[in-house]
Amino acid sequence: MENLNHKKEVTCYVLLDAFKEEYIKHTIFMKDIEKKYISKIEEEFGFASYRPAAFAGVYPETSNICTMWCYSPKTSIYKRFKTFLKIMDKIDSKHFRNFGGKSFSGLQILSKKIGITKFCPVQWYNPIDIPFNLLPYLDISEKITETKQGYISTNTLFDLLRSQNKRFIYVGGSVDGFFLSHNYKKNIKKAVNKIKNENPDFIYFHAGDSDVLGHAYGPGGEETNRIHKYEDKFVEDIYKFLKDKYEIVNLIVGGDHGMVEVTHTINMWEKLQNLSVKLEKDYLVFLDSPMARFWFFNKKAEKKIREMLEELGCGRILTDEDYEKYRIRFKDNRYGDLIWLANPGTLIFPNFFGWNKPVKGMHGYAPECEDNKGVFMIISNKNIEFEKRENLKMVDIFPTLCDMMNLSIPKSCEGKSILLKND
Repeated sequence: MENLNHKKEVTCYVLLDAFKEEYIKHTIFMKDIEKKYISKIEEEFGFASYRPAAFAGVYPETSNICTMWCYSPKTSIYKRFKTFLKIMDKIDSKHFRNFGGKSFSGLQILSKKIGITKFCPVQWYNPIDIPFNLLPYLDISEKITETKQGYISTNTLFDLLRSQNKRFIYVGGSVDGFFLSHNYKKNIKKAVNKIKNENPDFIYFHAGDSDVLGHAYGPGGEETNRIHKYEDKFVEDIYKFLKDKYEIVNLIVGGDHGMVEVTHTINMWEKLQNLSVKLEKDYLVFLDSPMARFWFFNKKAEKKIREMLEELGCGRILTDEDYEKYRIRFKDNRYGDLIWLANPGTLIFPNFFGWNKPVKGMHGYAPECEDNKGVFMIISNKNIEFEKRENLKMVDIFPTLCDMMNLSIPKSCEGKSILLKND
C-alpha cells in the first residue's frame, strides 16, 4: 500500500498572473535554473477563456466561455431587482459606488464562509462598476469554478484526476485571493502545509501580484518590477520543498497573459451618449477595458454605432476572419453582435471595470500582440524532452499536463502536447 507520507512524483503548476518573459530578468532563481522548456504563450481571446483553455484544452467557441460578462437577460441573477437597480442608477455617484463596492466585497466574503456562492461563484465577478440599469441584461459566463464537475461540457484536468483517484490542490485563482507580497511568510506556510496535509499528485497555485501591480503601475513600473522577487522566491521555495518530498518534480511556471503599457485612452461612453440612438431602447453595450461589445435592437443603432467606431482610429471592428482566427464563432450573440477591439496601448476609459482612474497597464488585446503574451517554462528532474515552439497556445497546456501525468488526453481537446514521446 502506498505510503501517504511520501510519493514518487508530483506535477506543480504555478500561474503567475500577467507574468511575461521579460520579467525573468528581475529574478534570480527563475533566470538561472536549468529549464526543460521556455517560450512565450498566447492569451486566448477574452478575459475568462484562460481556464477552459489551460484545464480542458478547448477554445472559447467550444467552452462557450469568453469574457466575464455576457448578454443573457433570461438567466441574469439581477433580473428580479430591475426596478431597484434603475433607482440606484439615478442616484449613482462615486461615493455611492465606493460604498457599494466595499459592501459587495464584504457580502462576498461572508457568503463564502457560510457556503452561499450563487451571486458570485467565481472570485472576481464584481459588478460594482457596471451601470446598475444594465445588470438585469447581463449574466456571468462561469457559473462554477473550474475544479468542480460540470464546469463545461468537456472533461477538464480535474475531472481526469478525480477519475484516476489522483489528489490535487488548488490555491488562489477563481477560488480565493492569493497574493505573495501581502504576507509572504503566511502564504508560503499555507502552501507548504496544504501539500504536507494532502499529499497531492497535482498542485496549482495562482498568484495575482503581477496582474494587480501591472494594472496599477504599468508593466515597467518600479512597484511592478519589485514584486517579481516575491514570485521568484515562491517558485524557488516551492521547488526546493517538493524536491525534498518527492523523487520526481515537474514544475510548470507561467503567465496567463502579459501586460501592455497604456498610452492612450478613449471615452467610448461619452461618444455613445452623444449619438441619436439610445441605450436600452436601441442597443446595449459592455465596455471591457480593451474592447467594446454591442447588441443591437434595430438597424439604425447598428449603422450609427458602426460609423462612430470606424472614425475612432484606435481600434477595429472584428471581422469574420477574426472570429475564425480567435475561435470565437459562438452559436448565439451572448458575447455581442459586434466587437470593437482597441489597438495595443489604447484603453477604453471609463469602462465597466473602472470609472474613477485609468490603469497604466492592460491586457486582453489581440492574442498576437507581443506584450500581451505570457511566458511558459518547465523545470523537471524527469527524463523527458519537449518540442520547442516559438509561440505556445493556451490550449496546449492541458494535453501537455496530461502527458506529463500519464492521463489519457480526451478527444475533445483542441490543443497539442509539447511532450516528445519515445516511439
